[in-house]
Amino acid sequence: MYFRGIAGFVCFLVVLSTSCTSRMQQLPITTPQSTPEIATGTSAAVAPSATVTMEGTPIPTDVINPDNIKQLRLLHQYWLTVATAVGVDPYEMDISAFAASPDGRFIAVGGCSKSLEADLRSGNVYCNGNDPENPDGVPFLLILEANTEKVVGTIPENEAKTTIADLAFTPDGEKLVYAVHPNKFAMWNVASGQVESVLWEGETSAPKIAVSPDGRWIALKTTDQVNIWDTASGELVAEIPAYFRPQFSADSQRILVYHDREFVIHETGTWTELLRFGMPCDCVYAISPSLSLLATSERPPAESAPVVIWDTSAGVQVQSLQAGKGFTAFLAFSPDGKMLWRASNRGDLTAWDTGEWNFLAENIGGITPIFNLQGFQFVGDSRHYLLLSDLLLGLYGPP
Repeated sequence: MYFRGIAGFVCFLVVLSTSCTSRMQQLPITTPQSTPEIATGTSAAVAPSATVTMEGTPIPTDVINPDNIKQLRLLHQYWLTVATAVGVDPYEMDISAFAASPDGRFIAVGGCSKSLEADLRSGNVYCNGNDPENPDGVPFLLILEANTEKVVGTIPENEAKTTIADLAFTPDGEKLVYAVHPNKFAMWNVASGQVESVLWEGETSAPKIAVSPDGRWIALKTTDQVNIWDTASGELVAEIPAYFRPQFSADSQRILVYHDREFVIHETGTWTELLRFGMPCDCVYAISPSLSLLATSERPPAESAPVVIWDTSAGVQVQSLQAGKGFTAFLAFSPDGKMLWRASNRGDLTAWDTGEWNFLAENIGGITPIFNLQGFQFVGDSRHYLLLSDLLLGLYGPP
């Protein structure tokens, strides 16, 4: 397996000059800059490609909350299902991207028949690899029905020397937006089993996708900028300088990007800059759904580093939370913003409420062997979460 800590999930490759310390109490806040350039690009249509689909079966909709958080457990394990579906050795296969539809019905999985190779400088991962003794791998992209674990869609993206880099469903769960490195973003219609459109073609580097909660905007991080796709007009409408994954606010009225060692918040529609604030450390981070809170924790070798909470509008530190053992691999706010979760490199999960910052639970999900945690993602309205590690793509939730 490749070294996945840099696969676009954990470290974000933020190279900054300062470090998180208990003495830092203020985020650098700066005034708005210029409005981003309006794009003139258009999409390119593609011929549809058929696939077999089936009606998904809803899974239980219990929301993860402080009352049931200690009861969460592994519900489904998809690794072997994926390997069997694509006809590869599960011990050689790698997963490069995954996403769940907001209603929890479908799980999309992209990967490679061989171990992926990672570029530490760019953050890109490659299915073709660099090992002369390991033949080039073949990329794959599947959609699974979450409850039955059956394959309900096979997207024909298996061209040599390409990699499925990122995935995101639209809010209605009817379409899957996917990034293929090094040259494409496209949209798949789940019901019809067709590639609906190619949203963007051109050079990519560590491509990422964000879809606004109201479904109006799709943000495509290509190289060092984010292109904004208007789903109503079917056109690219803005270009915003950015590195790493963009994030829309829960009300879809704002978008946050990271550029030149600063987070920048823009108003959607006008794309006017509203606020800038600096990153206080070289760290793992998470932004709350309202974009009002920033959670940070130092990356390795800072084992058991505290989780520090910042008010993004005032630029002040508001809380410091004692972390558990191990290095912080992921921080994530629940979709409703009421909880903050920390995942260690060993898969240990800890949670706090975001009202009074009370400790809620640790060792969430039970004792499941986790080797090299690579991905963590909430599903829908906090009903489930997905974990990705070596030989594990698991869906967790209330029994």
